[in-house]
Amino acid sequence: MVVSTVLGSKRRQDNPHGHPKKKHRFAVGTTTEDNLPVTAHLFELQVDELLRDLEQQAKANVQKIMSLLKQLRDTIADLPGREPLHPREAESHLKKTSGICTPFANLPPKDAKYTLEFAKPSTINVVGSAASETLLSRDGQITADMVVVMPSRIFQEKDYRKYRYFHKKAYYTACLAAGLHSANLEGSSLAFAMQNGNPLQPCILVRQQDSDLTVVVRIICLPPLAVFPEDEILPWMNSLPENPIVSKTPFYNSTLRSEMLALKYLGLIHRINNESTSLRKATLLFSIWLRQRGLGADLLQGGFGTFEAQALMAMMLDSNSIEGMQAVFRTRYDPIQLFKATLIFLSTRDFASSPMLYNYSMNNSTQSSPSQPLQTGNRDIIDGTSACFFDGPRMHNLFFKTSPWSMVRLRRQAEITVKCLSSNDSNRFEHCFLSKVDNSMMRYDLVLRIDIDQFLSWAKIKDDPTEKCLNFGNNLYQTLKQALSDRVQEISFSFGESTSWDIKHLVPKPHKSFRINLVFDAHQVARLQDFGPSADDKDAAAAFRQFWGAKAELRRFKDGSIQETVIWDDQISEPVTTQIIQYALSRHHNDGKSVSIQELGSSFWKQLMQPKQSRTLAPFEDIFRAFQNLEKTIRELKMPLDIRQISPASPGLRYSMPNIDAAHGLQPLQIIIQFESSGQWPDDLSAIQQVKVAFLQKLGDLLNQQESSMQTRVGLGQSTNTPFCRPFLEVMSNTYCFHIAVYHDREFVLLKSKLAGSTEERRTIIPQILYYNQMFLRAPPHTQRVKDLCTQYPLLSQSIRLFKIWCLSHLLLPHFREEILELFVIYSFNPTSPYGVPSSLRTAFLRTISMLAKWDWHNTPLFVPLNDDTENNKLMHDLETHFHAWRKIDPSLSRVALIIGSTLDPTGTAWTEQTPSKMVAARLTSLAKITHSTIMKHDLTLDPNLLFTHSYKDYDFVLHLSPHIDKISAATNLQSAIQSYIHELERVFGEIVVWFYSSENTKFVAGLWNPLVQSRKWKVNLGYSSIPTVEDAGGSDSSEPAEITAKYNTHAMLNEMVRLGGDLVTRVAMKGED
Repeated sequence: MVVSTVLGSKRRQDNPHGHPKKKHRFAVGTTTEDNLPVTAHLFELQVDELLRDLEQQAKANVQKIMSLLKQLRDTIADLPGREPLHPREAESHLKKTSGICTPFANLPPKDAKYTLEFAKPSTINVVGSAASETLLSRDGQITADMVVVMPSRIFQEKDYRKYRYFHKKAYYTACLAAGLHSANLEGSSLAFAMQNGNPLQPCILVRQQDSDLTVVVRIICLPPLAVFPEDEILPWMNSLPENPIVSKTPFYNSTLRSEMLALKYLGLIHRINNESTSLRKATLLFSIWLRQRGLGADLLQGGFGTFEAQALMAMMLDSNSIEGMQAVFRTRYDPIQLFKATLIFLSTRDFASSPMLYNYSMNNSTQSSPSQPLQTGNRDIIDGTSACFFDGPRMHNLFFKTSPWSMVRLRRQAEITVKCLSSNDSNRFEHCFLSKVDNSMMRYDLVLRIDIDQFLSWAKIKDDPTEKCLNFGNNLYQTLKQALSDRVQEISFSFGESTSWDIKHLVPKPHKSFRINLVFDAHQVARLQDFGPSADDKDAAAAFRQFWGAKAELRRFKDGSIQETVIWDDQISEPVTTQIIQYALSRHHNDGKSVSIQELGSSFWKQLMQPKQSRTLAPFEDIFRAFQNLEKTIRELKMPLDIRQISPASPGLRYSMPNIDAAHGLQPLQIIIQFESSGQWPDDLSAIQQVKVAFLQKLGDLLNQQESSMQTRVGLGQSTNTPFCRPFLEVMSNTYCFHIAVYHDREFVLLKSKLAGSTEERRTIIPQILYYNQMFLRAPPHTQRVKDLCTQYPLLSQSIRLFKIWCLSHLLLPHFREEILELFVIYSFNPTSPYGVPSSLRTAFLRTISMLAKWDWHNTPLFVPLNDDTENNKLMHDLETHFHAWRKIDPSLSRVALIIGSTLDPTGTAWTEQTPSKMVAARLTSLAKITHSTIMKHDLTLDPNLLFTHSYKDYDFVLHLSPHIDKISAATNLQSAIQSYIHELERVFGEIVVWFYSSENTKFVAGLWNPLVQSRKWKVNLGYSSIPTVEDAGGSDSSEPAEITAKYNTHAMLNEMVRLGGDLVTRVAMKGED
């Protein structure tokens, strides 16, 4: 009932055409059809198209597999029976006569008092996705289920105890495999597998290759209905009485009940499919959603798959299960409503600690005796080994395969998707159904590999072998959950993948190692203290000391409180989380002995230039302190006009400067000052610049008088032409270099008025308008918003800086405004993205790279929401309009290649007009794709240095510079000799060469010949050295005159570059040379 209230969606019943209009089915609330946002309509159309494609694919897949299903059914129906034999004798005889090994989870006892036999099955049915026409392909493979119901005569009433049923099932499965093997099915191969990774449920895989598609039929043996007394195999009963340690066997019993109830659940799904047309389509959506997130019914994938989702939705839609019980969902829900309602239901309840009792009635015929504690609620249904959704009508825990840790993972993915569905993000369809969210490097913040045999607690577990791995994982989860507390949002385990094996081989041994996957809480993960209970709470304090041992200590704090506390060391190389995990596992699972842990893919933060402080905002404290002191000093001065606003407009003043040392002179910190309005300002561009210079000169003089330690001087920027100079005041304060510019709003109006002039005048004025727009109108609000976001998201600052270092490593940084690179990273912090907000440096960086690798910037703009403003939807629509207008105006992308809009810039061209060029944008995409493919290839074995190592083989030429000439002292604020040389190269050859260099690595300067001007029609004064080339216009027989074109004289220009560099250039390497 909670879900239907949250959705707030109803259909009108007064439509005479039978197609009722729907209210908004995505966002919480009651939005009507008339005011639906454009993205909502688009999302509906995208989902409808996806469903049509999936339905067609499913029907085609059923047709492809139908012939194999019929062949298998006929073959199995004709198999002869086998006489009853003692379990050990039956296994030996089958192995001797057919070579088939029986897939026992554990061997039957030698003194067994029962027999194993094979008889013709009572029924053979095709079930699951093939029967409901929801059969989808996955990794070039389709898998259909065939159920073989074993005859009741081979079972006895007590077979539910001591594995007797599972021994009989394993033997029956092996006999089926022997029969199919002897039938020599053409083009087919046979293998055993564990159904959903459960060793108690062996099944047969029959594979055939159909062109480029692998067809697989999974043959599952099931017991007949009501063959065992249902009240004896409830989850809280004990079916293994010979084990004195075990008081109940929930996993064993639930596995058996799942087999007994399989046909009942299929019947329920079939009935609800007839009542609600949305169930089958919602199942298709869930199938895609689970697959993209690496979730599935397999125990090793979390134990929640398409069947669990479909059965859950069917039960929620069922209004006939128990008289007087109402359905939770409405049958009138459309597929998206049903899909979202189920996700909300999963995300808003902790099924591990608060199990759901669905339609449980005290009048059930299968209700246990009044002495059973089930009447009190949930404490005896749940035992911590699994999540619990207890199906009252069938007395079964539907989530028995879903462990507590996998339930947390499922809930978190559901929460992220619900948030995405409730947003107006235009990419939400891609985020929900198309984006792959199963890569460990991009999904988890920390992954640890641990050898399972080193734990003494593993050897001490005396449970049934089937449940041993599950119980051990759950014990580890509870320990790590208590130890890490609120430092992590998610803890999960990876025990490898379930595999199939040859029918003539024994069951493979379980994996010897496993992985611990962590998703951090970025606000808490670096905390060095764990605070326990007060010393007055004796019981809680004793429990705290029991858990932490010698690490716990009693401390008195400034407020007078005395608490149990654990302090972690920040002076060692290991992160706090790794220290905690090693200590907790050693103390509680290895009798205090050290535990060997391999940390996978965790060294990304070391790429920052100041690793000791890189994971905080601390490196910027001195910069902001210097800025605040300067601002305070300026405001105390008596200027001719009062100061209205002082705004920072620099990466160093928004926590995004990669090399903080550059703020001492190599990269000055920009500040914008705006004075109060005055009618005394002139109305001429040249005069305005002169007034600005006078103001700056006056400001500098006053600063020198106020603070003798400050050094000031006025500069005119890149141009000495008075109307277009860019005056600034350089201030050296506390070793930091600030550039102060004056903003006057009338200047922009005068600049735009010049656009009505001649073509030459427009060509001159456009760069000035672009500079004014970026410097005075866009940079200050951008700086303020990025600064706020870096405070809101602790990892955003170092994520931006790391991405800039990557761009610097690949010589891309000079071609991009730093604001563009910042927007790229901020995009990955969008809460509606499929991964959610990154909580580690690694995941933020890799998700940014993944986005760039997939972004088709030729045909799609990028919108970066900088807040949760409801107007973002309108801004995205405006951005689309601007994008299509620009592509019509500039189809060759010579002026604007990338269009990147944001909440502060709906035009999308504030930072991308004129730069980067189409060539550089394509190079960024190419490098991002290479980096992304390297990540996907190496996954957790990736060496981060590979991503930051640049290859110079793709350039047309590379100038090798002298390693002995370094930068001049930054305090002088002079460019180094090498930087001056690079600027001269750009001035002389900027039109014909695209230059790539790094301010951090001055040993190389690389170049690519500009393909746009590589071959031109010959004329005088081209501006660069060229060679005339004669080209035939129409062949040797043509009477048309030959055309003379001018091509690069590469040899001459390279010699000129060497001459300009003098002793700086040691050699020139051409493409293909080492």
